Amino acid sequence: MNKLSPNSVPKIHTTGGGFKLRENVSAFQNAARAYGVTDAYLFQTVDLFEKRDIAQVTLAINELGRQ
Repeated sequence: MNKLSPNSVPKIHTTGGGFKLRENVSAFQNAARAYGVTDAYLFQTVDLFEKRDIAQVTLAINELGRQ
C-alpha cells in the first residue's frame, strides 16, 4: 500500500506475534478503503490470517489494482 499511496500504512510490524500481524492486515484494509476499494471487495482479517477465504483476498488485491 505504501508504494501506491505513501505513508498510507504508517507502521508495519515485522515482529510481535499474531496480534501485531493482524494489526498489519487491518492497517492494509483501512488504507485500501481510503484508496477507493469498497467494503464489498475487502476481506476479513481472519480470511487471510487463517487462510479461510483466499479467493476474497485475491479479489480485494485485484480491485486495488483497478483503482
